Amino acid sequence: MTKTIFHFGFMVNSLYAIYKIYIILNHSKVIWDCWCVTQFDFTSYGLHSRHTLDEWRNRSIKSTRIYVIFTSSLFIFYVACPLVFSNTFTTMKNHHGSSSAYRLNILNLYLFVMEEAYNTYFYVFYIIEIFGIAISVLFIIIFDTVVNTLGFALSGQLKIISTAFESVGHKSFYFSNGKYLQY
Repeated sequence: MTKTIFHFGFMVNSLYAIYKIYIILNHSKVIWDCWCVTQFDFTSYGLHSRHTLDEWRNRSIKSTRIYVIFTSSLFIFYVACPLVFSNTFTTMKNHHGSSSAYRLNILNLYLFVMEEAYNTYFYVFYIIEIFGIAISVLFIIIFDTVVNTLGFALSGQLKIISTAFESVGHKSFYFSNGKYLQY
């Protein structure tokens, strides 16, 4: 039962990563139209300083770098674990009652391969699994980077609009101490 839940979770995560890339590919025109807010000359009045946009761009770059480094480090660690524990075997009970000892791999998916063949060609199966996981991780990183970049760009543009309203006498709803104006 536990193995079934694990396989279901793996399939859901894989399908979710594919769905994310499908959204990006299917709505690429809309996404490119949204990218116009990342331009420095997006606001038309032209009296703003580039300092605010530079600040939000630097935040976006820093956040993206941290995210990619963290995700890549986890991926490398995750891929390296089966090599460290390459002499560890997991015993699986077959349907007819006998048991087989398979080497631990990245996903520990039960493959319909004989025990001897799997253990002999372990590195071939290992490379295939690495390829599958690398594609899933790449799909997730691409989608999350697009969404985070748009979020930072919109925040920067809204900050410029807020500054413009403040310059003509309107009150800000956000204070520098992190609290919102209460009515």
